[in-house]
Amino acid sequence: MNEGQSHRRTILFRADGGAAIGSGHLRRCLSLAERLRDWGNDCLFVCRASDRNFNGLVSEAGFDLIELPGAEAAPQELDAEQTLAAVAEHSPFDVVIVDHYGLDQIWEQIVRGAAARLAVIDDLADRPHDCDILIDVAPGDPARYDSFVPAGCQQLLGPAHAMLRPEFARRRQWRTECAGRVDRILISFGGVDPDDLTGTAIAAIRAVLPEAAIDAVLTGLSPHRQALEDRAARDPYLAVHVDAANMAELMQVADLAVGAGGSTSWERACMGLPSIIAVVAENQRATADALERLGCAVAVTGGANFKAELGRLVQFLSASPALLRLMATAARATVDGRGVDRVASTICPPNIALRPAIEQDARQIWEWRNAPEIRATAVDTAVIPWESHSTWFARRIADPKSVMLIAEERGDGVGVIRFDLDGETATVSIFLAPGHAGRGMGRTILQAGERWVEKFHPDIRRFLADVRPENGASIALFKGADYTPILSCFERTVND
Repeated sequence: MNEGQSHRRTILFRADGGAAIGSGHLRRCLSLAERLRDWGNDCLFVCRASDRNFNGLVSEAGFDLIELPGAEAAPQELDAEQTLAAVAEHSPFDVVIVDHYGLDQIWEQIVRGAAARLAVIDDLADRPHDCDILIDVAPGDPARYDSFVPAGCQQLLGPAHAMLRPEFARRRQWRTECAGRVDRILISFGGVDPDDLTGTAIAAIRAVLPEAAIDAVLTGLSPHRQALEDRAARDPYLAVHVDAANMAELMQVADLAVGAGGSTSWERACMGLPSIIAVVAENQRATADALERLGCAVAVTGGANFKAELGRLVQFLSASPALLRLMATAARATVDGRGVDRVASTICPPNIALRPAIEQDARQIWEWRNAPEIRATAVDTAVIPWESHSTWFARRIADPKSVMLIAEERGDGVGVIRFDLDGETATVSIFLAPGHAGRGMGRTILQAGERWVEKFHPDIRRFLADVRPENGASIALFKGADYTPILSCFERTVND
C-alpha cells in the first residue's frame, strides 16, 4: 500500500528585468527555480524583452526562456494573453509563479486556468492578488496582505523566506566573527546603476578611509564600467568585479557593505555583514527601515547629500567596533539562508509514498544509518556493523509490534520511519536519507506514517519520540507536528 503519488512537476515563472527595475525579480526567481530543479522539477521562464536585457541570466542558468515582444510593459490583459499564447504547448502547469510589480489580480485571474496553483512574490502590499501562495520576505505587519489576498491563501512572510542561492548559507558558516574594524568594504548597487552611485560611494569612502580595500561589484551593462575600471587602475586598494559570480565570497571577506535596498540586502544579512543601505527607489524604503529596526543596517537616502552622508556614516561605523559587532549578530539572526528551501517545499511539497520495509532494504538502510550526518543526530552515534544490523533488521521486520516503513519519492528512497508498538503507545524513530534535509520531507513522512499506524493499529492512542537535546532539527519537527516536549521526549495524544 502506498501513501501518496509522485510525478515531475512543471512550474512557470513570469518575471522581468531591465534598466528601470533592475535584476532583483529575476534573481530571486532564479534562486527558487534552481532549488526546484534540484528537486526534480521542470521550470520555464517567460520574460519581456528589455532595453538592457537581463534575460541572459535565465539562459545562463540553464532554463528554457520565452520572450514576450516589446521592451515596454504591456497592459495586464495583453500581457496575460501573450503569456498564455506563448506557453500554450507547455501547459497546463502545476504552478505559475509571478514576480512583477506591474501585475495583480487582473493578470492572475486570466492566467489561473493554466495551472493548478498560482504563487505571487511581492514586497509592496499595495494591490489585490488572486493567488494560493503569497511570498513577501520583508519584515512588517503580518496582516498586511489580509485584505489583498483570498481567504485561505498561504502567506509566507518575513526574512525567513528570503530566497538566496545556496552558497550564502554555506559561506556564512565560514565567515569569521566580526572584527569590529573596517579594513575592507564591498560596494554593490546591482543592475545598471545609471547614476553611478558606485563611483560616488568610492569617492565618499576614499575621503575618510584612504587605504581601505574596496571591492566594487557591477554588471557588464553599467554605462560607467570603463570609468570605474580606469579608476581602479590608478587606485591600488580598489578592485572592480564585473558580473561577479562569487558574491558570497566577497561578502565573506568584507567588513562593511554599501549598496541598494533590494534583494541583495538579504544576502548581506545572511552573511552577517553590517551594511549601509542607500535608498535609491521609494519601494526600497520599507526594507531599509525594517533592517534598521532589526539592527542589521543603517540607511542613507540617495540625492544631493548622498556623498556627504555616506562618508559620515562610514567614518562613524569605522570608529564603532561594538556597534559593528552588534549589527553583524543581528544580521545573522535575521536571515539563515534556508528561505529558498522553505518556499520551494511549500510551492512543491514532497510527494511521498510509503511502503513496508522488506528484506532487500536492509543494506540501503544500513548505509543511510551509518552516514556521518545521520549518526551525528542519532541517539546512538556509533557506527553500526553490518552483521549486527542485518540481524536486528530481520528481527524488526518480522516483529508484529514493529512497523518499519520506507519513504520514497519518484521511486527513490528518501527516508525511513519506524514505530515500536506497546499497548496504546507507538514510539517513533525517523531519519531522512543523506542529502534530503531542508525540503519539509520529515514532517510529510511523519504525518503519513502516523496515518498508516492509525489505520492499521487503531488501538494506538499516543505517539512518543526520544530526541537528543542538541538535535534542533528533530525538536523542531516534533514541535511542529503538535508533539508536547517532556524532558527530551515528545508526545502526541490521538484525539477521538
